[in-house]
Amino acid sequence: MLVISRSVNHTLRADQKYIKIDAYESKFEVTFRDGDKVYRKYIVNNLDDILVTRLLRTLKDTLVD
Repeated sequence: MLVISRSVNHTLRADQKYIKIDAYESKFEVTFRDGDKVYRKYIVNNLDDILVTRLLRTLKDTLVD
């Protein structure tokens, strides 16, 4: 599991948005979420998929805590 967030000085809080990437055999499950709420979830073959790029841009545009 890989977690990507905009958290700068502190650990990830339950209300912070982040991207979670889980690897399964030949696919990746990429989820944009905060706490228990899931905003977007994709299954992709590789991490250079445009859907992953869009999620990274979305996260980049969120406020830094």
